Amino acid sequence: MISLVCLVSHPAQRPRAPGPQPPPLRGLPEAGPAATAADAEEAHAFIRKLLASASEDLAARVRVLYGGSVTGANARELLACPNVDGALVGGASLSVEKFEPIIGAAQALTQS
Repeated sequence: MISLVCLVSHPAQRPRAPGPQPPPLRGLPEAGPAATAADAEEAHAFIRKLLASASEDLAARVRVLYGGSVTGANARELLACPNVDGALVGGASLSVEKFEPIIGAAQALTQS
């Protein structure tokens, strides 16, 4: 299995440039407003479309993981996005109190 991590920025942080552009992908998140589930889905759908243009099989096999800010408050909404295949949890994974609700959200979605 192949996995990709997609770091998504809030639209207000995106630089303005002429012409159509894909959603930005960042190697390091910047301070500012967190991306919404809609932002994450837009970026992940774009990646999935790029993969499908190379190979439908590849697009189906690659797991695209959300790598932005994941919390107990937003995990369920993010993980419910059709093109978000999982999350790369950062700082919240260092605290049981913060990580447990994220695990619970993921489990609830897999059991529904």
